[in-house]
Amino acid sequence: MMERNHSIDFFKFFALFFVVCIHTGPFRNVHTELFNGDIISSMINIFARFAVPYFFAVSGYLFGQKLISSRNQISYFKRYLTKLWKLYIVWLIFYLLYNISLKVFQSYKQGLNIKHVIIEYLHTTITLRKLYYGIDSSSSFHLWYLLALIWSIIILFIFIKINKVKILLIISLIFNLIGLFGQSYSFLFTLHIQTRDALFFGLFYTTLGYCFNHIKVNKRPKLYLALSCIFALLQLFEGFILIKVFERPLGNYYISTIPLIAFLLSVILTKNNLGRGSIFEKIGKTAVGVYIIHPLFLDLVGKFMIFSHTEFLSKNFIWNLLYPPFIFIVSYFTYAFLQVIKKKSKRVLVIQDTNQYTLSAFFTYFSYRRQTL
Repeated sequence: MMERNHSIDFFKFFALFFVVCIHTGPFRNVHTELFNGDIISSMINIFARFAVPYFFAVSGYLFGQKLISSRNQISYFKRYLTKLWKLYIVWLIFYLLYNISLKVFQSYKQGLNIKHVIIEYLHTTITLRKLYYGIDSSSSFHLWYLLALIWSIIILFIFIKINKVKILLIISLIFNLIGLFGQSYSFLFTLHIQTRDALFFGLFYTTLGYCFNHIKVNKRPKLYLALSCIFALLQLFEGFILIKVFERPLGNYYISTIPLIAFLLSVILTKNNLGRGSIFEKIGKTAVGVYIIHPLFLDLVGKFMIFSHTEFLSKNFIWNLLYPPFIFIVSYFTYAFLQVIKKKSKRVLVIQDTNQYTLSAFFTYFSYRRQTL
């Protein structure tokens, strides 16, 4: 049995928190004589962009780790892929039903044809193109990550089976660099396609993570951690220059993100007990669940503020300071609560199955006794 790497979950905690920061946009609307909220918000956003590449990379690393130790690689690949698809479909249906419920409520209030509104919503939301990019609709925008990971894992597995992973790493790196022209580097050359996807984004980092299963890293975790911090600052500097000097929009990834993630993976490989037993590790273990559920609370809070006419709070410094941790904490406890319910329901099913088996055995025995008397 493989030893658990506690450092992975430790860093997942911080990556998850910064994903929440990206989506909450803290301090974006706070402006005073001494405080420029746009600059602070942009810096937080740029710094936080290591988070999703980190998730892709550790997913590739863990997938490779278990695949290598598996006796039947195809069987494990199928199980892993089925798990991801189930996760995506279940939560996609949840968010679709949530969005449809809101549409029905709004249509009823406005006196619109509810059936027509629902059909139009589904027609514009569910398309073949979005089977690749993900359904980017209201509160389900974040599910693109699961689809990008699914396609990345499929491509990676194909190259594993044909023993061409090194070639895939080079190809995916080239695509990742090309994808920058669909991000903050579009001032050099504009790439008129979505590059926040599997091909240009997820595939490289997933493949990079997988390759770390075959790389021998020297035991120098403090050096790798220091280099990670340096490249995190360089990513911040890179993004800030692109925004302020070249007036480009915020990107999803940068050139300096590549060495940043590589050195973070090096830390993980050489120091596997960071945060062991801590609250950071505990929450980090639930990263996927919290990631999936947190936009629901973003949407609910946003709609409540509109309903209660409290949008002015978004310009309050204290509100912006507390809002990201609030969403983070509520999402974590909600997901933890759902897991408790899930475990209890499984326990009930097991008890029911056991009782049915016992009753069946009893009646079989009773019937046999009657026949022999």
